[in-house]
Amino acid sequence: MPVLPGAFSPAHLAVIAVVALLVLGPDKLPDLARKAAQFHRDYKKFFATLEDHARSVVDDIVPEELGSWVPPSLQTPPRTSGDPTDRGARKWPPSPQ
Repeated sequence: MPVLPGAFSPAHLAVIAVVALLVLGPDKLPDLARKAAQFHRDYKKFFATLEDHARSVVDDIVPEELGSWVPPSLQTPPRTSGDPTDRGARKWPPSPQ
């Protein structure tokens, strides 16, 4: 979800592009666009690498016995019928009797 929904419409982006063209000129604008694209690629690559490293560290720390253990608050409630759209009419997790 965007931080400011509806902040930039196509008209806003067009005005920004025209102002950038007027301020920077047609010679510098393509170079600036290339640099911005390169920065964006490097940014994405950095955070992908950071995420991979964090996952490997967590995988080393978390015991394998937990495996695919899911906390009860995140478990999907069982279906009460064979209907694939049934989300379970019973309260889940069941209360202790």
